[in-house]
Amino acid sequence: MAPIKSKKPLSIAACGMDKQTLKLLEMVFNGPGKGDYAIIEQVEFAQACVFDLDCLEGTQLWKDYRTRYPQLPTVILSIEYKDITGTFYVQKPVEVDSLLKVLQKIKRVIEEQTAPKSPLPVQSATSKVAPQAPRNAKLAMEFAIEEEEESLHQFCGYASDINPKIPQEVEKIYYDPSQYLQGFFEKAFVIAQQLDSGAIMIEGLYTKIMCDTFS
Repeated sequence: MAPIKSKKPLSIAACGMDKQTLKLLEMVFNGPGKGDYAIIEQVEFAQACVFDLDCLEGTQLWKDYRTRYPQLPTVILSIEYKDITGTFYVQKPVEVDSLLKVLQKIKRVIEEQTAPKSPLPVQSATSKVAPQAPRNAKLAMEFAIEEEEESLHQFCGYASDINPKIPQEVEKIYYDPSQYLQGFFEKAFVIAQQLDSGAIMIEGLYTKIMCDTFS
């Protein structure tokens, strides 16, 4: 029996990345990505692109890229949220699962669009056949639908509705703040109020938060 050939990996162009970030991306593709994706240098031959918008002259580089490749499925990497039509946003520092989840969507849609289609039934001379939309237009529509569905979940989440008349279900929508970051801030604020002078500084990855004493 002949061996089963594995599916060809999705060719991904990487734009705006330094050598270190590019190396990490390759490790993700070869590791958790299970070889489903492969980085190529030529953007014109890529099926999708991962674009680091925080790179030097990123804005101008993006304008040039989008002018040349307006329909290429693109994942935007940036610290700040970017709402760019026709793209998928992944926040930095990048979580591997988040990036792969977006790439899986792109891969699935592309495979569906490029899959062999069954022959159409023969039409009579008098019947009218609607013109088929270009493949890239269909692809863009699929991405828009996926993006809209995902944006809805950012506001309402994935949890199913509850019956407010059942106490056990009502309890599910509450949580213990002490077990989350909110509880940590509340404790820091209480300690800051007890100080005679000064304040407590909470230092994060990108910014600092001051808990004033209000004295």
